[in-house]
Amino acid sequence: MQSTKAELRSLIELVGVCAYAITQPTLGLLGNNPAVFYDRASPLWIAIVIVAIVVFAVPLGAWMIEVAITRATPTNIRSQVRQWLHAGFLSMGVVVIFQGIAKQSSLNPVGLRVSLAILMGLGAMPLVKKWKPATAFLRWSAIAPIAMGILFITSSQVSPIFVGDVTAPRVGRPRAPKRVVMVVFD
Repeated sequence: MQSTKAELRSLIELVGVCAYAITQPTLGLLGNNPAVFYDRASPLWIAIVIVAIVVFAVPLGAWMIEVAITRATPTNIRSQVRQWLHAGFLSMGVVVIFQGIAKQSSLNPVGLRVSLAILMGLGAMPLVKKWKPATAFLRWSAIAPIAMGILFITSSQVSPIFVGDVTAPRVGRPRAPKRVVMVVFD
């Protein structure tokens, strides 16, 4: 079984890779779509809960899976199983990151994009398993989701909702909805 320091290090590395694979794209999507929050007149605590879920749900879930599988394996191979599991989860994050990058580029065939992303993830596995600068980068990257969450709440298009800007339009449900009938002739 790993020490508490090693367990925390594993969790921090997972948070670091998820910063680029999940947190940034998700908060970017939510930040560019203020209607989600305007329609519901969301208070600040809703934004904080959403940011906490986006930042910590996937890395914490992956870490708990790592711990559960490691504890279920025989004692003599636990450390090797844990290393490969951890490297596997980190490389899955790399696959998601490179898939997002390839999607933004001009690579049109989906099969090519996915296969390149998987190759990048497989190439990243030995790096994150053995190369210290790669894991150090992921540990330092764990600061990024917190910064992204703060920027989401304070500087995105949805921030006027949470900061209390009175000039922000409030879109809500109409008090008496009008019935609309649409007839389409083909």
